Amino acid sequence: MAPAGVLDAQYQNARLFLEKWNIKRADVVNQIMQSAELVQEVNKFAYELQTGKVKVEKNVAGYLLKPVTFVNFVEIMAMLNKYWTLMEFP
Repeated sequence: MAPAGVLDAQYQNARLFLEKWNIKRADVVNQIMQSAELVQEVNKFAYELQTGKVKVEKNVAGYLLKPVTFVNFVEIMAMLNKYWTLMEFP
């Protein structure tokens, strides 16, 4: 159930973005999804990423140059984890 001040569509979009970004820790997801401010931050970051307002130059380290809020920090860590997981040799 969406927190007060958040539309159901915004709530569902935020959940989909977290899944897309491979953010799976239940405690982190629950903390984000229970906060109207954090749900809005997830949607804002996703919009800025899709519209090119947030850019990663050549690699994932580009995210580290951006202002870090809690949501951005969680996303950065998830992206770094995904990057290093992909870069590990078999």
